[in-house]
Amino acid sequence: MGEWIKTHQKYLSLGLGALLLVVGVAMLFWSYGDSGVSKEERMAAERVARMEARVQAQMTGTKAPPPEKSVFGEEYKEKQQQQLRYVVIAMLIGGVGFMGYGFLRKEA
Repeated sequence: MGEWIKTHQKYLSLGLGALLLVVGVAMLFWSYGDSGVSKEERMAAERVARMEARVQAQMTGTKAPPPEKSVFGEEYKEKQQQQLRYVVIAMLIGGVGFMGYGFLRKEA
């Protein structure tokens, strides 16, 4: 197995680099599209907003109207987008690195 990997190292590196680049670019376009939020995620965000309003009303002792936007939901979405950006950047750098390594001339 190790000998096979050594003999096909160049093609494995090129293939892995190409795969990482394609998946990274696909994730980049998917994450920055307008349809990135599904119906279930919107419903979950609405439920969280209602729960936060209920807890706030219980703490103050008055009935408060539900907030327009959930603070927790917004923070969660921002962190999720930031993590996705980091993953995409790492995948693109890794893909370029593997592709570059695959194109290097192997010394005998």
